[in-house]
Amino acid sequence: MTSNIKSKLISGEEMYGWFSMGLSEVQTNRKYLNSINLFPIADGDTGSNMAMTIKAMVETTSKKLSFSEMIKTFAKAVNVCELAKGQIAPSHSQVPVPWVLKR
Repeated sequence: MTSNIKSKLISGEEMYGWFSMGLSEVQTNRKYLNSINLFPIADGDTGSNMAMTIKAMVETTSKKLSFSEMIKTFAKAVNVCELAKGQIAPSHSQVPVPWVLKR
């Protein structure tokens, strides 16, 4: 079976743009995201934590980086941000790293 789906490599500049737009949306909706925070702990800070984490990701990188370099930088920024905030499970930020390191 042959697939007609074409793939496209994502540039670092595109990824940076997506995260920048995402940061804007999270910041705009931070209070709402805080209000619906129910899992795992209903402490009302999910929107604030998301905004802080994505902001750190955007501020520590540049759209001039390659996709692989950007993923590595994002993962480091998320881990530092979570450790500083005292988050219990930073594992979601580490998922892309082994994949990138193999390339």
